[in-house]
Amino acid sequence: MNSVKHTDTEIVVLSVEELKALLDAPDKRSYTGFRDYVLMTLLIDTMTRINEALSLKISDINFSNYTVTVRASIAKNRKAQPL
Repeated sequence: MNSVKHTDTEIVVLSVEELKALLDAPDKRSYTGFRDYVLMTLLIDTMTRINEALSLKISDINFSNYTVTVRASIAKNRKAQPL
């Protein structure tokens, strides 16, 4: 019986200062800078994958109760995920 060698790689987490610097980088007064800032905060707050976040449609966002749903068709695990 062969055992599969699996090495856990350490996940490097940003420090609070690094995260603040990252979020301060985009120019929030420009369209593209504000767009980038919103995308970064969405990724940080929801832990969605980049591809999932980029595939969201307006219909996936419920503005009345502040929720976002990742549709099963775009989720990596193929299950809908309310965030």
